Amino acid sequence: MCGQCGCTPEDESEASAGPSHKHPHVHEGGEAHSHEHSHGEGEGHRHVHGQGGHSHPHVHGTSEAHSHEHTHGAGQDHDHVHGESPTHAARIVVDKARAGVLGVNSKAADKIREAMTRRGIVLVNITSGPGSGKTTLLKSTLGALESGTAAVLVGDLETERDAGRLRGLGAQVRQINTGKGCHLSAAQIAQALENLELEGLEFVFIENVGNMACPAEFDLGEHVRVALLSLPEGDDKVAKYPGLFAAADVILLNKIDLSRVLPFDEGLVKDDLSRINTRAVLLRLSAMGGQGLDEWIQWLKAFRAAKMPKA
Repeated sequence: MCGQCGCTPEDESEASAGPSHKHPHVHEGGEAHSHEHSHGEGEGHRHVHGQGGHSHPHVHGTSEAHSHEHTHGAGQDHDHVHGESPTHAARIVVDKARAGVLGVNSKAADKIREAMTRRGIVLVNITSGPGSGKTTLLKSTLGALESGTAAVLVGDLETERDAGRLRGLGAQVRQINTGKGCHLSAAQIAQALENLELEGLEFVFIENVGNMACPAEFDLGEHVRVALLSLPEGDDKVAKYPGLFAAADVILLNKIDLSRVLPFDEGLVKDDLSRINTRAVLLRLSAMGGQGLDEWIQWLKAFRAAKMPKA
């Protein structure tokens, strides 16, 4: 479950919706029934009864039980709210579910990272907003690497258009369509990796879904997380989306060839990064024009040489 928007892809459905319990209701005429429903801690519920008085127990998220007697007119309803407010209770349920989903995802990510490390393959997760130049960066990167040494997993809600742009460049390319999902998960990456021929690979690049919020929360088993920021997006994005940039190992400032025609304060970007992430490497480049690309390729190769097991 994404803590930003609440979306839960199918592979993250392990999260529960909270505790459930039954309690009986006896209505006028002696007809009895029970129903089951879920409450978070302190969550309220609504019952509609016929005329007459009755007593029934309620057991809530805190396991504290009590009964009370009251009388209703025909069709009259009432609310019971115990402990915290329903809104607060619902938040507790969501937070627990989110923690469970992230925990499952982290375990899967650790397995991916361990397996890739054993093979000497660097997994690179590229995150950014839509239109920042992820696919163009990958086209240039694949062109600069030796043929057959890299593969790409492309994440998009729909279509294979970006994957199509990357095919024929000497790399294996696999598409992951998330439907309504605003980010990729470790389970999706693990499944996609099963469809790659890993022998001989040095790098696997993940083009994450274009989104500056949600992907920041999900570890995909990567060794390197890249945050891509392009000049047309504006110099305020680091401050507005700190999660994306705080989690990055490398920050690529893309489309620098547009600096002559676009107002963009690089000093402001660096100032914001000084408060959010001082460990990340900051590289300036133009994925389309080629400026700074050599420095990016050299960084990738140096990272692999330093971090991967020697053959």
